[in-house]
Amino acid sequence: METENEIERALESFSCEVYRTFAQEHGEVLAEFNSLLAGVEATLGATGMSIRRMSHQDLFLEIKRALHPLGTTLCRTGRRTNRSGTRVREASRECECRGRTR
Repeated sequence: METENEIERALESFSCEVYRTFAQEHGEVLAEFNSLLAGVEATLGATGMSIRRMSHQDLFLEIKRALHPLGTTLCRTGRRTNRSGTRVREASRECECRGRTR
């Protein structure tokens, strides 16, 4: 029984140390990121560009565009649409690996 308690205490101590180490590393990386971001903001401000924070919706749309650079995505109905919302016609093609039509 004592060995189990000793093991539990050792694991708890180890996990606390790991947490502290990761928290410290995270703080250092975050500080470096904030420093870089401040430099970029200062540079953009010096060139006369306006700076504004993106809304959640704007950020979501930019990520969506990055994931689908050709502008076609699956809408809720499963149909392919382009950025303007019009339906895109797709030619069915043969899958090379299994010979199935897609």
